[in-house]
Amino acid sequence: WKIHLEEKEKLFSLQDWNDSALLGALEALRSGITTIADITKTGASLRAIQEVGLRGVIYREVGTMDRKEVDEVFSAAIADVEHWREISDFESIRIGIAPAALYTCHPLIFQRAAEYAMDGTPLALHLAGSKEEYDFIRYGSSIFSVHSTEQERGYGIDMPPWLATGTSPVRYILNWGVFRAPNVLAIHCVQVDDEDIDKLVEYDVAIAVCSRCNAQLAMGIPPLTKFIKAGLRVGLGTDSPAATDATDPILDMRLGMLLQRAVNTRSDFITAAQMIRLATLGSAEALR
Repeated sequence: WKIHLEEKEKLFSLQDWNDSALLGALEALRSGITTIADITKTGASLRAIQEVGLRGVIYREVGTMDRKEVDEVFSAAIADVEHWREISDFESIRIGIAPAALYTCHPLIFQRAAEYAMDGTPLALHLAGSKEEYDFIRYGSSIFSVHSTEQERGYGIDMPPWLATGTSPVRYILNWGVFRAPNVLAIHCVQVDDEDIDKLVEYDVAIAVCSRCNAQLAMGIPPLTKFIKAGLRVGLGTDSPAATDATDPILDMRLGMLLQRAVNTRSDFITAAQMIRLATLGSAEALR
C-alpha cells in the first residue's frame, strides 16, 4: 500500500494537492468535524482549512535518510513553518513540525525536531503502526524503501543504510529525544507493550488512534483500554484518506468500539459514551 501510494503521489501537481485537500476539508465539515490535525509537505491542507473556515494544527513533514541532506531539508521545513505562521490566523490555526516515518529518517531529524519543538511547537509523528515498521526498527528486516538505497561501507561491500536497533519503535524514538518536547502527538501506537505505554505516560505523549485505517491495512488493533486506564490523552484519528473510503467519525467510532469489544474481556468493555468522548473532548485534549 505504501509503495503504491508513493507512486501515485509522484503524479500529483500542486493543484492536485490543493484540490484534494479542499475536498477533504469539505468532507470533514460535512461530517461534523470542526478541527483537523494534518501532516503535509505542500501546505495544501493549511490553504484548505483557511478557505473552508476550519480550525486546525498543521504539521510540516520533514525527513531524509541521508545525513548529508539533514541540514538542507530541516532548514527548508523551518522556513515553511515560519511562513505558514505568518499567513495563518493564530486564534484558529497552529503550525507544527512532523518527522517523517521512522524508516525514512536519519536520527538527526528527530533530534532537530525535538530541539525546535521545545518551546511548545506542536510535534507529531506516525509511531509503532504496522508490524512491518516494528520488525524494521527492531530486527532490520523489512521491505521498506531504505533497503533500496545501498551505501558502500568499505572493502567494496554495499549495505543498506540501517542497522537493527533491537528495541521497539517507541523506545527507539525515545532514544533520540523526541518525547522531551512538551506537545507531542503519536499517531497509531498499535505495536506497543506495557513498557512502551509507561514511557508514553511518563512523557505525557498524546495518542491518535486510527482504528479503521489500522483494520483496512492489517496493522492490528491499538490497546485502547490500556491507554485509557493509564491516563493518556487519547483522541480519535482517521489517518490517511487514501487508506479509508470516507472521513466519517461515526463510522470510526462504531468500528473502533466493536474491534475493542471483540478482542478485550468484559472488564475492558468500551462503551459508546467513551468512543464519543474520544472523538470530541479526547481529541481536543490530545491537541491541547
